[in-house]
Amino acid sequence: MRNLFLATLVLASISACKPKEPAPEQPGIEEVTPAETPRNERSGNSGTSGTQANGNSSEVSTTAPTEDENQQRISELCADGKIAWDEDDYSGARESYLEAVGLGCDDPVILAKIGYTYFRELKEARDFTSPNYINATTYYRRAVEAGAPERDKLTLVWLLSHNRQNSQEVLDLIGDLDTMGEGKFYTQLCKGLAYQGIEKWGEAVAEYTKLIDLAEPPAAAENGTPWAEVKWRALYWRGKIYDYRKGELALAVADYEASVATRPDSVGVVAWKSNVQARANELKHILEQANAPAENPEEAPAAPPAETPAETPTPPAEAPATPPAETPAAPATPPAETPASGTGG
Repeated sequence: MRNLFLATLVLASISACKPKEPAPEQPGIEEVTPAETPRNERSGNSGTSGTQANGNSSEVSTTAPTEDENQQRISELCADGKIAWDEDDYSGARESYLEAVGLGCDDPVILAKIGYTYFRELKEARDFTSPNYINATTYYRRAVEAGAPERDKLTLVWLLSHNRQNSQEVLDLIGDLDTMGEGKFYTQLCKGLAYQGIEKWGEAVAEYTKLIDLAEPPAAAENGTPWAEVKWRALYWRGKIYDYRKGELALAVADYEASVATRPDSVGVVAWKSNVQARANELKHILEQANAPAENPEEAPAAPPAETPAETPTPPAEAPATPPAETPAAPATPPAETPASGTGG
């Protein structure tokens, strides 16, 4: 009996010394060690951030900026943009202004200045289907919607008038504006182009005639463009309507030759003048043939031939409402700096 008791004690001792099996792991559960415990939870100040008691570290705040902080940042960006603008760094100004707009800035002066930076690059590219054209019109539109001054509205009119698809929008923007007022004669030209775009030939001729009959205004240049640059365009486009839409060839000849005489000479203009004068000479020849008496009255044709003024010539492939490729698409110099009023001045 005593031996059995001793054997039992030995077995119990051996069992106590045997290592226990580890508990099975729980999938997806990780134990957080004290070193990994968030500082604010360890300190008992849940949600508190900032400099800790030891002063050696700080938490990075993830709180969204307040309205005051946002406005402060917009003001800083607009100030940076103005500095770059005043230094003629238009790319740098645009970068700051775009960031300000992204934060909610809707100052019409800032929006117009962004449009102007694209317009400057458009003048160099002379491509009215380019991203620069799209961006320029987009930001000038936004500026006008935000209450931009009239000069920015007229710049938008000028930009849109180069695409006949914008013709109705151009007319809506012009509305009842006094386009014949000082400094607005280029807008009057745009009005004529817009009427051409929607094929209202009589209205287009009337608008061009207002310009052609106007004596050179006191403001001899608009947006850096000499008066002659406006007048020759009015003559040329009125001549094309007489030529291809109304069949009034004598009037077309007169306008073509007047536009050639009025347009200032510059690089690339010689070929244009030669082409326009060639068309005028062709029309003169048609008129001479039509007016020449028949040598034998009995053999005179009962009806004029197809090429006579009795029938309107087939329009060329080029759409009359769109300026020809050789026509300068932009003024000699971009418009003057947008008004200095408003944020970022």
